[in-house]
Amino acid sequence: MREDDDQAEAAGGLAESKLRAWLEGRDFERVTRYVQRGRRYSKLSDEMLIETWVSNMKQHCRDPGEPGAHDIQIDLDAEIGLRGLEMPYGRVAAELEVQHQHLIQRVKEMKKNGKEWGEFNEAMEKDLSDFLSAMEEESERPN
Repeated sequence: MREDDDQAEAAGGLAESKLRAWLEGRDFERVTRYVQRGRRYSKLSDEMLIETWVSNMKQHCRDPGEPGAHDIQIDLDAEIGLRGLEMPYGRVAAELEVQHQHLIQRVKEMKKNGKEWGEFNEAMEKDLSDFLSAMEEESERPN
């Protein structure tokens, strides 16, 4: 029985490492696209960048469906990451909690609508599958 537990733990660790790699790959792609578009926020001082991040994050949390705020947040996150600054999550903790509750409610609504929930899951599975296939192809490629 211990061997089964060890195998399950190893499989869970592998799944977690692949998920982490997928998230890191997605973040890398976002930063790459931001840099390719010319680093819109590169001329801001660190202080102004942080203030802009806080202001936009509050807007994004109030209206998470607003694509403009989401896209801006991705770019602001990228610039902060490129500079090696810490995200000031503590300054938007209350707003993040509101957003978290909104997301929980949204998931419940999607689950009630079987078609929408299925489409969401299919899209997530496709993203992850595409990433894993690319990882596999990369590992098989000769150096």
